Amino acid sequence: MQDQLFPQQWVKKLVMLTLFISGCSAPPPSRVKPADPEKPRTIAAPESSVIAKPKPIAGVLYQDNFTDPATGWPKLSFDNYFIGYHEPNHYHVEVHAPNDKAIVTIPKLKFDDATLQVKALVEPNNTAQTGNFRYGVVFRRSGSNYYAFTISPRDKTWFLLKSSPSALTELQKGTSDVIQGIKADDVLRVDARGATFALKINDQVVGEISDTSYITGEVGFMVETFDSARVHIHFGNITVAQPGTTALAAAMLYQDNFTDPKTGWPKLSFDNYFIGYHEPNHYHVEVHAPNDKAIATIPKQKFDDFAVDVKVLVEPNNTAQSGDFRYGVVFRRSGNNYYAFAISPRTHTWYLLKNSPTALTELQKGTSPVIQGLKTDDILHIDAHGPQLSLRINDQPIGQISDSSYITGEMGFLVETFDSARAHIHFGEITITP
Repeated sequence: MQDQLFPQQWVKKLVMLTLFISGCSAPPPSRVKPADPEKPRTIAAPESSVIAKPKPIAGVLYQDNFTDPATGWPKLSFDNYFIGYHEPNHYHVEVHAPNDKAIVTIPKLKFDDATLQVKALVEPNNTAQTGNFRYGVVFRRSGSNYYAFTISPRDKTWFLLKSSPSALTELQKGTSDVIQGIKADDVLRVDARGATFALKINDQVVGEISDTSYITGEVGFMVETFDSARVHIHFGNITVAQPGTTALAAAMLYQDNFTDPKTGWPKLSFDNYFIGYHEPNHYHVEVHAPNDKAIATIPKQKFDDFAVDVKVLVEPNNTAQSGDFRYGVVFRRSGNNYYAFAISPRTHTWYLLKNSPTALTELQKGTSPVIQGLKTDDILHIDAHGPQLSLRINDQPIGQISDSSYITGEMGFLVETFDSARAHIHFGEITITP
């Protein structure tokens, strides 16, 4: 089959926000049981506190997060494969024949020394349940000459390949437990400097090699089947940057590290809780009543598919020494409908919750020794793509579930007490990417 080359445009996007707070009413709400929804109250942030869009990442030469179908990637279908946008923020490549492959590259651009990063995920509902395959990033391509860094998630194998008109050679090959493409996104990174290639998967170094065959060429995606009858891959973003650029990431949708009180988050106090900045670099939420909760969300923005990281810590001096509580991230929220990923550090328990006007349901629950909020910060991570929700704590996968109840909504923080008389939580940073 012939490889396809297609045009592209640069993606630019403005992100503006104000602040929406819920979990209280005026006068202060009566205390409710955890399963009962609260009546939200809207508090508008002043215009002067609107946050400007993040500055472009220094050193980035090309980037696409596939949120805009107008960037030029095509929708095409053939007997053995198809390619196209998968709304809201993926480009998908499906090969539905064994021992076949598809390659799509950024057209009219060539890169020599560069840092490449690709976020990719197997779509399980459209991938055969048996058989092997691999996929990843192609670089320094000119016709049949190219390198490719690919992974096979079923056997957790990675490959550095060199193609020529006469052969496809494995320059390097290994296995790694960090590969997780059947369960969640993998981030593949290549640092190509001259003849030296350094390889990372999910920020873990897996290989390094030197080869002088190809010094420049195109960059793009590759999907290849072995004995698998069908493989469907979602590419979440691609970034090409100057060599050694460290701050590679998906185009950022929102970020706050709470070092600037002018970003618009409010300082408010009620009988049962308070919220506000805690200098120099936290936003704190305290609930000082048992069986109560507070929710604060980013206003006037809704997120459907995304990845979010929240850094969070219990402040022990202002938290009751006995009793249980939980805190974490609210997402896809619309009024009383929302999901929440929360942890209870005293019992090392995590929860994936679904709230509705009639009930608060535990979709998933478990325990994990990686939860450490009484001692130091925890990083809560959620990948939400369609109904698939994948959860991590401190970079350790701990849960995955499919639920199609809510597909879009607001994002923010949750603090909830059970029998604890006081829980004081410091949120250190929130970052949302496609």
